Amino acid sequence: MDIFKTFIELLRQTGNVTKGQGDIDESSPRWLLKQEVPKVVKSINRQLREKSIKTKVGAFSVLKELVVVLPDCLADHFGSLVPGIEKALNDKSSTSNLKIEALVLTRLVMASHSPSVFHPYIKALSAPILSVIRDRYYKVTTEALRVCGELVRVLRPNLEKTVVDFEPYIGPIYNAILGRLANQDQDQWMNMPNLLEVIDFKDTFLDANHVQQSFPDYQSRNNMADGEPQKEKLIVETYIPADPGPYPQDKPKQNSVRFTPTQEMYEDASQVAVDAVGSIRTVASFCAEKIVVAAYRDKCEALRKQGIRNGVIGGLGYGFSFLMLFFTYGLCFYVGAQFVRQGKTTFPDVFKVFFALVLAAIGVSQASALASDATKARDSAISIFSVLDRESKIDSSSGDGMTLEDVSGKIDFRNVSFKYPLCLDVQIFSDFTLRIPSGKTVALVRESGSGKSTIIALLERLYDPDSGRISQDGVECTQMTNLTCSYWVQCPSGSSYGLTETCAGAAFTEWDDTSVGRVGPPLPCCYVKSADIPPIAASMADVSQTTAASLAP
Repeated sequence: MDIFKTFIELLRQTGNVTKGQGDIDESSPRWLLKQEVPKVVKSINRQLREKSIKTKVGAFSVLKELVVVLPDCLADHFGSLVPGIEKALNDKSSTSNLKIEALVLTRLVMASHSPSVFHPYIKALSAPILSVIRDRYYKVTTEALRVCGELVRVLRPNLEKTVVDFEPYIGPIYNAILGRLANQDQDQWMNMPNLLEVIDFKDTFLDANHVQQSFPDYQSRNNMADGEPQKEKLIVETYIPADPGPYPQDKPKQNSVRFTPTQEMYEDASQVAVDAVGSIRTVASFCAEKIVVAAYRDKCEALRKQGIRNGVIGGLGYGFSFLMLFFTYGLCFYVGAQFVRQGKTTFPDVFKVFFALVLAAIGVSQASALASDATKARDSAISIFSVLDRESKIDSSSGDGMTLEDVSGKIDFRNVSFKYPLCLDVQIFSDFTLRIPSGKTVALVRESGSGKSTIIALLERLYDPDSGRISQDGVECTQMTNLTCSYWVQCPSGSSYGLTETCAGAAFTEWDDTSVGRVGPPLPCCYVKSADIPPIAASMADVSQTTAASLAP
């Protein structure tokens, strides 16, 4: 394998050096390389007879690079390579990686050589190529379809003149492709480069009758018009967590703490393992288990060295600290002994001073260790008091505003933009517009966190939009009292009451709201007045006396 890698690198360097050169003369690197092609092909054929899959993959990789550097170099030697390609595609022991390499080589040779080179080998190559279209691995199938496109060009290179009898191959090609399209349970991959969407048969059929005769089980129609050109817009944005709803406890937990270099190294190592486990099929398909393990060990090796370094530094620092501690003790007792010998103090006073100094030093050291915690506590206190001291823009106890006596149910969201106050970096609505006419039932259906409950919260005026206008019956919500907004819009939010109550009882629930001076009419859910739900519920004879819980899946 190392020899293959070295030779591939040499071929790439040759291609880079000779890129853009015209004719090949006897002094050019490509001319010298062309003289060695027979020896290279002979050696490759020996390697293709080996039992090792990795050896065969490496041999095909060398041939690919050789064709890229010298596009027409295998014209006289392709026949000797056909048995190896055929075995790689037909052998049951062949891996997906080996099949892909063989198909890529075949496609490159077909694209860079004259079609006459393949005419003697079409019968031998077409069957293996069409058989791997039915392979269960999507990458093998994709490459086989691309080879089919080149195979059509080889079958019919000249539209005016027929070089080879192509009709026996039309049916098998179509059957293989259509059979693959019928297997919808197969793996699908939408991001492969140069996806082959259409097979161009180069006017292979003589006329429309010929098409119908070739495929009697299918209907055919002629499409002569070209499609309209379409502009594609690419939007690149950072990942934004889904909106969990208006409740603070549901706010996504985002890590804003900077990682230390060691933590980043742990993250890099764990990411290799996570990627390998998440893409285990891809790793196994490319026989890259040892490569992934080696990459993980390389990441862990840096961590191991960092751990040893930290341990040595920590151990030396810990030992040095004790050295200085006992050195200080010895110095204190030495000075105290000198004072006692000179009669300047007594032995008990020496110990009093010693313990006073020791306890003071311990207190200072512990206080310095808490300095970082004091900073965190101060920042937390500032954040808490800023929340407590913040004045709400919506006064729920205020009675100022309009009171709607009768509501028809017309809802209008116009160019609404909104972000939750506790999550300002997540845009919930951006220029959102929604109009619900009176008497119309509208269902908001989307995945959790898409902003359905946010619409109800804005209608109840739990929040005000950052920009835009929200109105009910032509009256802006900010001009109505908060009690009016919450009265006409009720959302049970899946409460247990709604599950134990019958459907008819839930539809005719009375809402007692003495704060607005009356007992309201039946309001079962959102916009009962506009949806006319009570007559609908009353008309359901069998369901009206059934609990909602019994209807749940």
